[in-house]
Amino acid sequence: MFRDLGDVEWKEFKVSKIVETINIAKSKDFGKLTFGDTVFVGRQETNNGVQGFVSVQACEKRDCITISMVGNSRAFWQQYKFATSQNILILRNSKFNKYNAKFI
Repeated sequence: MFRDLGDVEWKEFKVSKIVETINIAKSKDFGKLTFGDTVFVGRQETNNGVQGFVSVQACEKRDCITISMVGNSRAFWQQYKFATSQNILILRNSKFNKYNAKFI
């Protein structure tokens, strides 16, 4: 059922060829927000980019890849609606799921 990945011919590809949309996130200032239930994605190197939880309405939809445009340039899969800091790219494809997006 599954192929051995050693038997696959690997090639370079441009991420822009496999995403449907690339947007810059709508940003919020984490320091001015209070604690709440909404995931807040920042330019963190760990914890899936989550900087904390805030009391604003999530302004970004779930099921996407976020990439920090400044600093660490880490990419993370976001499975929940979220708010975000500035300088975060959002990559979307209707076929993304937690498995293929994490692989990418």
